[in-house]
Amino acid sequence: KVRDTASELVDGGIALLAKQQSQDCRINVHLLAHSTGAFVVREAFSYADDANKIHSTAWMVSQLCFISGDVSSSSMADDSAVGASIYEHCIRFTNYHNPYDVALALSNVKRAGFGNRVGRIGLPALVPPSAVDVDCGSYFKSICDRSKDPFYSHSWYFTDDLFMYDLFHTIGGLTDRAYMDSRTVKDGELVLTALPSPMPLVTSPANV
Repeated sequence: KVRDTASELVDGGIALLAKQQSQDCRINVHLLAHSTGAFVVREAFSYADDANKIHSTAWMVSQLCFISGDVSSSSMADDSAVGASIYEHCIRFTNYHNPYDVALALSNVKRAGFGNRVGRIGLPALVPPSAVDVDCGSYFKSICDRSKDPFYSHSWYFTDDLFMYDLFHTIGGLTDRAYMDSRTVKDGELVLTALPSPMPLVTSPANV
């Protein structure tokens, strides 16, 4: 069923984008994928590269974000065919991951313990400069007592002000990813930290 959905995304989404996109296009297309949605997107990008009607056509999305992505981390390496398809067709790729994600721990169990998920351990070492991890683990640990639902670790992103603030500015792309005030750099890695105080005025970036 997931692979069928990926095929539908190629025919009903990517093919249309490829047909309409031109060099002077001023409209940015951004793509967010949560959980199994990351697998759908990864497969769709790979299928699109294999489809003769799309393979010869240049098409791009601007910002592509995986949130708790339920795909193996190793599959996202730049020397993996499916990983390469992602990086070749987006300007910037951001992977939000949380080592305390219970749902992705169970996902590993379903696969006999193999293939640690990119939404749990982050990207592999071999990725292009356009790809970046944002570690949400420390921040999540500081808020995890807000809910007794163990699967809150997989869904908390979309009800959290800090994450939504960070995602908004990621999509906007107006600030360098290492200088966003919702993050810090720790041991060379980007870490989600806290909302800035006082909160700056939020203005909608162009073409978002």
